[in-house]
Amino acid sequence: MTTQPFSLSVPFLPTTQSFPQDPQELRSTLSKRDTDIAQVVNTKTNGAYNTVPLNTGNKYYSLQTADNQTPQQQRTSFRQVFPFEAIAAGVTITITHGIVGITQIVSWIGSCVTDASIITNAKYEPIPFVYPPDATANVGVYANDMIITIVNGGGNNNILNGTITLEFLLN
Repeated sequence: MTTQPFSLSVPFLPTTQSFPQDPQELRSTLSKRDTDIAQVVNTKTNGAYNTVPLNTGNKYYSLQTADNQTPQQQRTSFRQVFPFEAIAAGVTITITHGIVGITQIVSWIGSCVTDASIITNAKYEPIPFVYPPDATANVGVYANDMIITIVNGGGNNNILNGTITLEFLLN
């Protein structure tokens, strides 16, 4: 028998359930069901995107060494959206993010609306944006402990507005 090197389990609730007639068993079944519901709801990714940090419900690997005495504590990620205004072609902007204690950015999501006048007639672009025929048309993004930097290449469209969403781990 071959075993998988990874877990295939995901938070899941059954859609149907039968209940025992005995009051003691019923109480135990309902209590377990409430605990199961709370665990599943609390480990599902939330769909909220806001300009303040929100707990995503996503769990990331533990930095602890596993042992039989202490259960591993997975790290919860947080998400925050950073809207921004126009960035002319060839201009770099910075956004002060104000997040204290970032240990890792685990995901970047970005997009923008452009004037679509220069390359491929693209009105909507992802960020980062890579245009292999012309590296000056790229849009880059990076961050440090204080700011997010967006670089709009000189060969790209003018950006009219956009958002960068960071998912990050804290101390």
